Amino acid sequence: MEELWLNNNSIEEWSNLEYIGSTMKNLRNLYIAVNPVYKRGQEFKEKIKVAIPCLKELEGNPFERPVYMYQP
Repeated sequence: MEELWLNNNSIEEWSNLEYIGSTMKNLRNLYIAVNPVYKRGQEFKEKIKVAIPCLKELEGNPFERPVYMYQP
């Protein structure tokens, strides 16, 4: 499997993402938004890349793309 959609699944534990990284070696893109474990920002992006090193994209966006967040 190269793409996995986990949006809206009430994932709260980081260990669930680490499990994905240890078992899904061909995963390239992960959709994980709208889960308690999900956070917008560069820190989350870097942490998930360590947990699932085979990922090339997160939420359909390449890891090389900077994170832009609106701050009023």
